[in-house]
Amino acid sequence: MADALALLSFGPEGWGDELAAGAWLTIRLALATLPFGLAVGLAIALMRDSGNRWLQVPGNVFTTVFRGLPELLTLLLVYFGGQMLLARIFGAVEVSAFVSGLVALGLVFSAYASEVFLGAFRGIGRGQYEAAYALGLRPFTVFRLVVLPQLVRLALPGLANLWLVLLKD
Repeated sequence: MADALALLSFGPEGWGDELAAGAWLTIRLALATLPFGLAVGLAIALMRDSGNRWLQVPGNVFTTVFRGLPELLTLLLVYFGGQMLLARIFGAVEVSAFVSGLVALGLVFSAYASEVFLGAFRGIGRGQYEAAYALGLRPFTVFRLVVLPQLVRLALPGLANLWLVLLKD
């Protein structure tokens, strides 16, 4: 038992400093991925909730693909495939592993977040929209003042669960 605790110690004898550095990197990556994933997820949910078929189909394809791919495969595709694509377009370009991880995990997180946002959009009654339009509010004002506060309230539990999954990923 003493040998196992010695492995967790800090310094040259143990792995404590490496574990702490890995935990710090995980927290930084999850905190950096969250705003990116939420913004893309909200945009995809708005596309899927629109009445325009040209917006609904790409939103459905995005959600289906990135929810179906394993996270590790997405990481590998973004890191290696993204570097190959950027090298063809711009020449010799090297993307850091942190940025590749941010993009890959952000895409996966946004696919799941779009489902949560879509469920929250459908949880808001049509009467809320009709009342706001009857007051003469413009569509962006309706979204900002009427829909968004209710959307946050309805989506917060699901987004909190997704945050925990992102932290584990």
